[in-house]
Amino acid sequence: MEEEDGGISKSLAVAACTAMALLYVAIHYSPTLVLRLLPPTSFKSFMIHRFICAFVSSILSVVVSTLILLMSSPLP
Repeated sequence: MEEEDGGISKSLAVAACTAMALLYVAIHYSPTLVLRLLPPTSFKSFMIHRFICAFVSSILSVVVSTLILLMSSPLP
């Protein structure tokens, strides 16, 4: 994998974006397995789980995106 102008390669960036998308889908559609949450007992509990999953995956995506951007931008 070649670095382009001191950053990461295109294939590594694509792989990271694909992994983030798959993790996002996995967290949303199987929160019991991924986050080890208890199965929801009511609709309210289900909606709280969905909110927690969306929050976790959003924060994780921001962190990973920041790391990718820091790796791809040259340091002064």
